[in-house]
Amino acid sequence: MIPNTIFFTSKIPHSHPPLVHTTNDSLLETSHMGTVSTPDFTVENTFFVPNLSFNLLSVGELCDLYLNLKILNYGYLIQDLQIGK
Repeated sequence: MIPNTIFFTSKIPHSHPPLVHTTNDSLLETSHMGTVSTPDFTVENTFFVPNLSFNLLSVGELCDLYLNLKILNYGYLIQDLQIGK
């Protein structure tokens, strides 16, 4: 989920948008699904949530891509061990 479409390399609107459950029990509608790409990695099937104020990445989705994740007190590191980036 991501609140800004700047990282989307492709996106399509939802005909029946799924809802995102937040920690305060709110439900937010997604409007599009697409592919998010940065110079370092690509994540497909990413939801665009217009009313979300932060970019969110699913740790489970990143693990499914066989990426190594390190969460540090000053940030995070995402690394693809297969290509060394």
